[in-house]
Parts: sequence; C-alpha cells; structure tokens
Amino acid sequence: MQNEVKGIVSELTQDFMGSKVTGSAEIKAALQQVAERLATQKEVDLVLVDRLANYITYTVFINKIRLTRTQNLLLSQLMSIGRTSSIEGSFREHRFDASKFE
Repeated sequence: MQNEVKGIVSELTQDFMGSKVTGSAEIKAALQQVAERLATQKEVDLVLVDRLANYITYTVFINKIRLTRTQNLLLSQLMSIGRTSSIEGSFREHRFDASKFE
C-alpha cells in the first residue's frame, strides 16, 4: 500500500504542477510536503493520507477549483485509502489548514 499511496500522491502532484489553475498553490504545497513525509516513512500514515484528502477536498470547494478527470480520480483514490484510517480507530479532524502537513 505504501507504493500505491506514494504513486497517487506523486501523480496528483505532477498533475497539479502542470495545471495553472488559480487557487491551487496551497494544494501544490500540501502535496509536496506530504510526498516528502511519505518518502521518509516505512509504513503508510493513513491518518496523514486522510487529512490530505480532506484538505484538498475542502480547498477545492472553498476556492471553487474545477478538477480534471485525472485529478478527480486520484483524489477519490486517496479518499478511499484515507477512509481506512477511521476504521483503525483514528478520528477525523475538522481543521483545514496546511500546517498539519509539516
């Protein structure tokens, strides 16, 4: 699963870097921070993945960003992986700031 999550985050980062959508700078920064954290971890931090998916979803909604089909698909994959973190006993935070990825 570690490689799957890294691949999804990497693809999503590349896709957002290639697009010039207004308001996506925050998402790009969060994706880069998470990619760096995932690179140093041995196991998948499902809570981090869940937070990232929630943050991207919230930022897209607030900034009224239209996702491409690819971005939408990758985000939905992250969301489904992140959902398993709540099954493992973690709780959902309702803070939507990028500082939690540092």
